[in-house]
Amino acid sequence: MKVKSEEEIIIELCSGEDYKKILENGTPEQQYKLANCLSKDFMHAKIRNLSITLYKKAADAGHVEASFQFFLRTSYDKKPALKYLKFAAEKGHIDAKLDLARCYIIKNLPGCKKENKNEEKKSFEVVKELAEKKKNKYSYSILAWCYEIGRGTEMDLEKAKKYYKLMKSSYQIERVEMLIREREKPNKKTREMIVKKYPLDYTLVDDNLVAL
Repeated sequence: MKVKSEEEIIIELCSGEDYKKILENGTPEQQYKLANCLSKDFMHAKIRNLSITLYKKAADAGHVEASFQFFLRTSYDKKPALKYLKFAAEKGHIDAKLDLARCYIIKNLPGCKKENKNEEKKSFEVVKELAEKKKNKYSYSILAWCYEIGRGTEMDLEKAKKYYKLMKSSYQIERVEMLIREREKPNKKTREMIVKKYPLDYTLVDDNLVAL
């Protein structure tokens, strides 16, 4: 059986589009659409990288969705394309606004790891507003975490529990219920149990629970 070349795969994926011409001189919308076609191939690094290159070209030309997609595909790099996420969020891209807010709340990316109470508070308000509009698990999970650890707002475990229930997440509901019991009746064994059961979420520092 003949193995297809990368060029043959690209042509097949993109319905015969002249990808070389689009890569060099295409409009941002053409580059974005071609990047979407190429992103369907997960097996070939060259095709995947070409897709990312096209997203970046379109993003650098001001294409909002391409900016968000380029961020998503570089978010696990040592230097993720955070400026592209910020650009998409500023242009009103809903998922970008949520991801940027999540960044400042969860602090899981370079550029968002420093404590910044002002950004945390703004991010909480963004998530709260979007949770009411978007009504999906992603927005609920960020809002619930804000209430659980008191980031960007006052800690409110009952509200955290409410949003985890909307997500139908038994894992997080159980965790919050344990936290509620521990707050009502402080107990070292309960704290140790929380850390043991949820090591990715909490640790103990000087016998105090600290969110990770």
